[in-house]
Amino acid sequence: MMRHHRATALAAPLELRPDGYSCKSVLLIGLPSNGEWANYLSHILIHDILYATTSTFMDGIHRYEPQLQYLSSLDGKELLHITRKYGGSVIWPIEEVFLDGQTEVDRNRLRQLQKGDYQAVIVDDTCFIREPDITNFVVDQYTKRASVVVMAMEGIFDISLLNRKFNVDWKFLAYTSNTIELTDRGKAIIGDAFPFEERRVKANLVYGKGELFTEYQDSEVDYPYGPPPPSGSPIVTALRDHKSVSYFGFVNPLDVSYGAILLKLCYASGSTTSGSDTTASSKNAALPIEFVRLMAQQYGYTEVCHNETSCMLSFRKDANRINVYYTTATVGTCLNHPRSGKTQLFRRNVDGVTLVSIFANPRVHTGTGYYHRKNMTQKWKLKGANNVFLNDSARRWQYVGETTGLLTDEKEMQTVIDIVTEWDSLYWDDGELPHMYETNFACGSHGGLVRMMYQVVRETYGDFQCWSHSSNKFYSGGEMPYNHKCDNLRAFLQVHRVDVRRIKEKLKSLSRIVLIELMQWLIGRERCAMRLVDMNGEMFMTEWSLLVMNAHRDYGEIMYPRNASVCKCCGIMETQGEVM
Repeated sequence: MMRHHRATALAAPLELRPDGYSCKSVLLIGLPSNGEWANYLSHILIHDILYATTSTFMDGIHRYEPQLQYLSSLDGKELLHITRKYGGSVIWPIEEVFLDGQTEVDRNRLRQLQKGDYQAVIVDDTCFIREPDITNFVVDQYTKRASVVVMAMEGIFDISLLNRKFNVDWKFLAYTSNTIELTDRGKAIIGDAFPFEERRVKANLVYGKGELFTEYQDSEVDYPYGPPPPSGSPIVTALRDHKSVSYFGFVNPLDVSYGAILLKLCYASGSTTSGSDTTASSKNAALPIEFVRLMAQQYGYTEVCHNETSCMLSFRKDANRINVYYTTATVGTCLNHPRSGKTQLFRRNVDGVTLVSIFANPRVHTGTGYYHRKNMTQKWKLKGANNVFLNDSARRWQYVGETTGLLTDEKEMQTVIDIVTEWDSLYWDDGELPHMYETNFACGSHGGLVRMMYQVVRETYGDFQCWSHSSNKFYSGGEMPYNHKCDNLRAFLQVHRVDVRRIKEKLKSLSRIVLIELMQWLIGRERCAMRLVDMNGEMFMTEWSLLVMNAHRDYGEIMYPRNASVCKCCGIMETQGEVM
């Protein structure tokens, strides 16, 4: 199975932990027992034994190193014998998962394993995602309070099954290199099993609640365009009552053993006092909710919003607004400067002292890289830069893309900015208020662009219809908004046919997820609550849809005055009148 060089001398026999602790077994499913992964597998077994036979773990006591040396000298059979003797791991390697010469899972073996009582189940992503029998087995063990660790092995980037089965909200970001450091949660769970201040790694990076690593920052960074895009983490862990579920994205060798880290994840629920992620407790937050609220109250701010989906607390004082993303320690300020107009800036990795200084003097938070505008008719201009402008729709999508992580590719972000900028320029001239019923060429502007978007939908997804969320009515063919021909449409196309064709090509260049979110927003601002759906009435959605919707609303709440007659979700004027 697994081979190691045998040492000439053996260490003293292993002992049970002095405190009398008896650990449950850790079950490993689907990991290879040959090749490079055999070494990783043996690391898990060795560290499981050490955890089960010593009163402390990875703390450098004098008995640890000789035991580690001894265990590393054993071959596979001897190592498995030791693990069974001292209640260590139970292994079911990938070579034994399937019946001989078949692709069917060995259900008899599954039934035998079902009788066990496990501390944790470690399973590779291929078996968990592609084999329903193993999926159901692992989930069943989880319901019995076994922790679960899913290891990335085959580069399966779709982790939606984990989200559904374990009620988490994780998103795959990239397989890439990054310099990382432990988060506070990571320090509590992994501790000195990752004994580095920072380390450059190449791994599967996932982001969401429960990140154990973050991008290493050796200095404070200001992000003038919205909260920084997520950097992702090789490991994310969700804590439940007396159990946990983790995704392990390290796929390349580290300078330390995988086994030490994996065993820490198996006992994650007991390594931190943060409690369950499913509770309303804010102890897991990078900035505790109670502390944030107390500081805001002391400096005269009124809480106006608590968005639990985006983990944001929002406070207002006079014309100033401060938004605290408490799980990521990101703080955004929106100030109404007497000369510069409305300004906005975000800062990440804010600690308690910095947060207090921001509440005490919000302008200490501003710098040379923020956008400002004076009223709704102006574009956003980057202060201190010549001819650097964004219109409101472009600024909105920059905010949405970066706060949600939807747009992490700079080229695609610029494409979206170009689309909404060019689209709006065909609707309104510079300086005009964004009234949907006061566009250039009247209904011709709408028809030229919306009909082009319908073509993109049909070419990409086939037949479709529109559905009004407010009236619960379906519209198809000529009943869909602006899906008709008229003199205004002919006049518009005579002038802007090339512009429409250019926007269409840019739309078609977008990824499927971004295209859906952008087109749903565009049709929604043409007709309030209108959505694109298939012929069965199923709305075109992505896993980002809820986050994107909330981000649009947050943008409107942050950037528009309270008395503005403008839709918070799309930026369109709802009534006539001057708006500051």
